[in-house]
Amino acid sequence: MAIEEYMLKEREEDLVFLYINNPCVVLGKHQNAYAETNAAYCEQNGISVHRRLSGGGTVYHDLGNINFCFIRTMEHQDKLIDFAKFLRPIQDYLKTWGIEAVFSGRNDLLVDGFKISGNAEHVYQKKKRVIHHGTLLYSSKLDSLGNAIRPNTLCTYTSKAVNSVRSKVQNIAHFIEDAPSAINFMQAMGDYFLLKMKGESMNMDDFEIKIEDYKSKYQTWDWNYGYSPNYTVAIELLNESFLNLKVNKGIIAEANLEKESGVFSIDALMGRPHKKEELEKKSEGLPIVDI
Repeated sequence: MAIEEYMLKEREEDLVFLYINNPCVVLGKHQNAYAETNAAYCEQNGISVHRRLSGGGTVYHDLGNINFCFIRTMEHQDKLIDFAKFLRPIQDYLKTWGIEAVFSGRNDLLVDGFKISGNAEHVYQKKKRVIHHGTLLYSSKLDSLGNAIRPNTLCTYTSKAVNSVRSKVQNIAHFIEDAPSAINFMQAMGDYFLLKMKGESMNMDDFEIKIEDYKSKYQTWDWNYGYSPNYTVAIELLNESFLNLKVNKGIIAEANLEKESGVFSIDALMGRPHKKEELEKKSEGLPIVDI
């Protein structure tokens, strides 16, 4: 994602960028990180959580998921946001494998009614450059996907954040007899685009130093969690009480414990970041199982 943002803002070329990530959850820019994920499951399974620069819903990356990114400088007459246009090359490539992928009204690609691709776009107005990026579920661990992006039922969030729409999903490899590995499928896609678009390949290692500032952004709690739109959350505790929080820009503005005997303010949490370790440290031994 750091490379994507660098290429969008600092370069001039039209680009196609393909990559595979270690397991992680990727949020839309305007989503609530906690409301979209099972934080405990992600932490226990080494699944990191990151926020991207584009809007839209939450997606899951792992070694069986292929990410594609188109970056273009648009002409004045071009429609800046055009999901169908950007996805046609992906659909054309899938056809070479005998797969008919249909563009849906939710900016997804479907095969036999199953979602195989989630997509988002962002316009860098300063240079009229557009980024379209998406996922291709190829041989992902769908159980892990479902668990990682299944919000915890003990927490009830209220905000104006964008909520994801859950869909039935399936891997592309399911539709291919003798399917190659995800790496080989991605490499074949790169060769296809080089030929069809008469492009040249680039060595991304050449940009390692230049992306450092962007890279650090995607590793910070302030961006990945703190950037969430303001929200309130009621956390159900083990003793049939509730910890109620009002959170602004990741910082707890109000906190109280709601019990059968009444509502009690927890002043020690005021001004603290909304993190599980902060709740456990500052909430006087409350039985907190999640955030």
